[in-house]
Amino acid sequence: MVKSICSSSLLVLALAAPVAAQQPPPPGPPVIVTTGEGVVKQAPDRAWVSIAAESRARTAQEAQKLNIDAMTAVVEKIR
Repeated sequence: MVKSICSSSLLVLALAAPVAAQQPPPPGPPVIVTTGEGVVKQAPDRAWVSIAAESRARTAQEAQKLNIDAMTAVVEKIR
């Protein structure tokens, strides 16, 4: 029993020694953290627009003609 207590105590001390020897890491360099938001009030000089048309007809050529007519009208309104 005494041998068991001694070996248990020795085991606890052996495991506790490395934990006690650990040092906290040195502090890193100073850090500044910022956040922000900017607003620009200026008329845009460019715009990207994506437009699509879908038409159904008896033939592909008829549907294509309907699409061309629809898109031409839209592009003329945008300009």
